[in-house]
Amino acid sequence: MERSRDDIIVSRLVAILVEKLSSQALRDFGLVWCVASELHTLSDVLENIQGLLNFAKQAQTKNHLVKHCLRNLRDVAYRAEDILDEFISEARKEKDERYVVGKFKEVRFFHFNLNINGILRKEEIVPLINDELIKKLVEIEKKLEVQYCRWSKICRTHGVNDEIIDTRPKSGSIVDESFILGRKEDVNEIKKKLLSHPHENQKHVSSVIAIVGLGGLGKTTLAQLVYNDSDVEKHFERRAWVCVSTNFNAVRLISAILESLTWRNPNLSNLEPLQCELRDEIRGKRLLIVLDDVWTEKDNDWEALRVAFMAAGEGSRIIVTTQSRKVSLMMHPMYTHDLQVLSDEECWLIMERRISIDCGFVSPSLEAVGRNIVRKCKGLPLAASMVAGLLRSSSDLNQWQLVLNSCIWDLEDSNLPAALSLSYYFLPTHLKQCFVYCSVFPKDYKFDKQHLIQLWMAERFVRSNTRMKDKGGQYFDDLLHRSFFQRDNENKDRFVMHDLVHCLAQTVSGEVYGRFECEKSCCSSKETRYLSMCCVKYMFKDKTDHDHKRLHTLINLNRCYCLGRYNFPESFGGLRYLRVLHLYGIWMLPNDIGNLKYLHYINLSYARIQQLPESLCDLYNLQSLILRHSGIRELPSGMKYLCSLQHLDISWCRYLSSMPQGIGRLSSLKTLSKFPVSKDDGCGIRELKELWQLEGALSICSLQNVIDPLDARNADLMNKPKIDELELMWDGSGDRDVKVLAGLQPHIELKSLHIHNFYGLTFPRWLMIDLPSYNKLVSLTFSSCWKCQVLPPVGELPLLEFRCIKHMLELEEWSSSSRGEETEFPNLRRLTIDNCHKLRMLPQPLLSSPRLCEMSINDCPKLRLLPHEGLSKLTSLKDLYLGYEMEGLVQYLDETETLPPNMNRLSIYDCKSLLKGLRNLSSLKHLEFGPCCKINYSPKDLPTNVIVTRDW
Repeated sequence: MERSRDDIIVSRLVAILVEKLSSQALRDFGLVWCVASELHTLSDVLENIQGLLNFAKQAQTKNHLVKHCLRNLRDVAYRAEDILDEFISEARKEKDERYVVGKFKEVRFFHFNLNINGILRKEEIVPLINDELIKKLVEIEKKLEVQYCRWSKICRTHGVNDEIIDTRPKSGSIVDESFILGRKEDVNEIKKKLLSHPHENQKHVSSVIAIVGLGGLGKTTLAQLVYNDSDVEKHFERRAWVCVSTNFNAVRLISAILESLTWRNPNLSNLEPLQCELRDEIRGKRLLIVLDDVWTEKDNDWEALRVAFMAAGEGSRIIVTTQSRKVSLMMHPMYTHDLQVLSDEECWLIMERRISIDCGFVSPSLEAVGRNIVRKCKGLPLAASMVAGLLRSSSDLNQWQLVLNSCIWDLEDSNLPAALSLSYYFLPTHLKQCFVYCSVFPKDYKFDKQHLIQLWMAERFVRSNTRMKDKGGQYFDDLLHRSFFQRDNENKDRFVMHDLVHCLAQTVSGEVYGRFECEKSCCSSKETRYLSMCCVKYMFKDKTDHDHKRLHTLINLNRCYCLGRYNFPESFGGLRYLRVLHLYGIWMLPNDIGNLKYLHYINLSYARIQQLPESLCDLYNLQSLILRHSGIRELPSGMKYLCSLQHLDISWCRYLSSMPQGIGRLSSLKTLSKFPVSKDDGCGIRELKELWQLEGALSICSLQNVIDPLDARNADLMNKPKIDELELMWDGSGDRDVKVLAGLQPHIELKSLHIHNFYGLTFPRWLMIDLPSYNKLVSLTFSSCWKCQVLPPVGELPLLEFRCIKHMLELEEWSSSSRGEETEFPNLRRLTIDNCHKLRMLPQPLLSSPRLCEMSINDCPKLRLLPHEGLSKLTSLKDLYLGYEMEGLVQYLDETETLPPNMNRLSIYDCKSLLKGLRNLSSLKHLEFGPCCKINYSPKDLPTNVIVTRDW
């Protein structure tokens, strides 16, 4: 891999150091160890360097001396982080009641190994800060200042700016259509929008059509094909093509548009006269403008052009090509065309046509190799064209095999990564950091959005003083909108990177990021700080390997199944600087985990371990402990000493039945996915009282163990407004259930509520009377509320989208609210009713819900007395499932012919005959009959094109 293009990103790390130096923990350390002035000097030097980093991050692309300084700065900054985290650990240890013996100890154990015993004494701390950090940083600062002064002088003398110059050739409207394949449907779709009649509110504006896609996908080519189409030429009175590129300057662009329209240079340098001349030139004329390769995301840039187009005639159009969906959204397009990759066959035809110009004929043996090469192009026409350029001059099979077996994306003379380089270099620094981090994952890796955000947060790439995941989600979406991610075709909840994008990430990441592949040479070095591995087995195979001793991040991807029961790390001895540790599915966690005092994040999801070492509670810096789906049965008793812990994820830990006492002392805790209430003297629900920062989802289970209902009230859920999702679960019945539920009243900001296995006869006041005040509720589920006969007035919740009622055996009637049907269920989208044996009727407003699109009813044998209109008012209902024991309702719908008119899918478990109303459902596409449906019918009894499935 060519490493000269690596991008040194150090501003985030420097900012973290400055923030650490202002923390209370380091102030305490400075006072106790008499190094406050040295820490203050260190902070000043780092702040001075911060002022130079804006220059340096741009200059490094052209100035190798600046890049060398940044590389040295990064090394020192990592060292400084290690030292400061050591100090912070010691300061926090001073406050740990387990270790307080007198005022403080004279010596502490450090990892710096400055003497033979590995003990750092008080008198050694000052030289450590001065020599290891301040002296080196001052030297770097001076070198950066020299380069900055030289650069500033050049800029003043020659008028040079520090912007990245786009040296790519500018596009024009002319295209050689003989080499264009696979875009006919795209052309037709855009033509349809171009030639369509404008809507009433668009008659006096130029409507925008955006073509969005990855670099190298063919956006410009598609725009050229449309621009030169004969029907388009006839339709528009005037046409103009302008390549915008990275320099979005309204004066330059309007001048270029005028020159394209009139074939003369307007020779005007001010915006006002240019706008007036363009307005006069296009007034009342049907106009087509192509703005190719737009990058700006600033509303003001676009506004200067938009007002100039207002004089254009009815039906005028603007085509914009861009890699960023944010650009298209800024322009409020009438239509956005997401350009997709080509098929392998289409890419091969492009290659074959280009190669045939020189070779005349591609032999079958070459074609076989060529088709394998095409698979590496991953559907990008640019890649296919450029690979064809490598092959067109040779008919030697060995040469083609050489190209096939090489990493063509990494060839030094290949421009493939350069096709996307501008996409990267125009990213804000915080997005660059997040993107480059993805290089530790292999090609074709399927990203889970939330997991990746958690890692970004653990690496401190994402900083937010508001809600935990909001900013991380924004960062991910920004990268998605810029085409750095795309949704996986097989699993829409996962995201992938195109190979070309992944190659770009590797190119700019340098040696700080690496991967450790199974039974392959390690793609890492002594400079590597962030590393992924396929499994523990090969990572710990060579105990003499010291390349990894400075690792900050170690992620086990579990991409193979070699992680057997006896393949686990016996010790973390050489990995003492880890901040992030993700070990998927391990069977054992070494006892020396407590020595990894810098750890911020531990993820042991799907771990087979039943108990964590007690030494884990010595990790004062630990912020996240993820144990999802693990076999954990018990948490360490010293959890209360994890003073920095913010996120404890124990969801789906089915064997964990209690929490350790004192968990309520973790005042920084934000995520607590599950809280099992302990019996007797265990951790009671009152421990929740002081956890004011809890946010996101909280599941409180084993509520039958609450002895005193006052303890439930003392949990004070009412004053925890950041909890979005609340699950309240009992594992058995008790005579205090109603009072306990009454005491667990949540804040009115709640968005999701699930009550499970509740044995009370009725719901408390906050559900029966005060529920309408919970106007943020989106999802509401009552499951296994065995004795309740009445439901709360859920129809009055304005944002409720999902409603689920399961196993409510005593529920007879779901009554309507007294406020009238026009105010009920305004936003309900999905409804599930299951195993409600006595339920006889649904409220009429529910059956007029304007947005209900999915409804499932199962095992409700008495539910048949529907209102006269049946389901005919559910005009938005697309999917209806009528399951077990629903023969009565099916018969009623058959007799009254009151089915939803716009239904797309109907599933019926049992029926004796074909429903009469089916023939009238023109939109029905899928009809499923269950195993108890023994019916005969002919195709004429059904709508055309319906797909029938039996015995699902």
